Amino acid sequence: MASWLRKIPHNRRLKFLAAALIAAAFGFYSLRSSRAAERAAKSDSAVEARAHAADGETTERINALIRAGWEAHNVRPSRPATDAEWCRRAYLDLVGRIPTVDELDAFTAKRSRAKRTELVDQLLGEEYVAEYARNWKTLWTNILIGRTVVTDRQSTTSRHGMTEYLEGCFLENKPYHVMVRELVTATGGARPAMDDYNGAVNFLVE
Repeated sequence: MASWLRKIPHNRRLKFLAAALIAAAFGFYSLRSSRAAERAAKSDSAVEARAHAADGETTERINALIRAGWEAHNVRPSRPATDAEWCRRAYLDLVGRIPTVDELDAFTAKRSRAKRTELVDQLLGEEYVAEYARNWKTLWTNILIGRTVVTDRQSTTSRHGMTEYLEGCFLENKPYHVMVRELVTATGGARPAMDDYNGAVNFLVE
């Protein structure tokens, strides 16, 4: 961590990092939106080919940065994950739980070379949207307002209001740049019982 960042009080540092994180997302669509757009464009083979090429370039760029990080810190990477291990991690990351026995068996039994990509598309699709929204509302609430709000009776921030707003965003697949704009320009009341209730305002309340 940079020395200047260490000088910022811990609670303000978290808010600063959260603001930086969502600012970085400004102008970009959500991952689920991108997946949906790609699927909608599949009727055009040329567009599909370009999309696959762009995905490949993005993946290689990410892999190159990860490898550079390993080398810079003398880290020896673990062996590649098995299908069962990878499936477990995908479920945990995207929907916040491990796969059921049936889900795991169905994945490991598939012979498709693209089955990992297909599973990601499935987990980001309508079948799992409620679980996806529930998982990511919790992750983003912790990032944006922290974990302690729920236990602080003196706080003017409503964790329930924040999670309700975020869950609605993920359920309707709201693009991240729209969500960020709503968070940083929010006005109104922080709690559901208020007449001018707007859950997004909880990001700015503290």
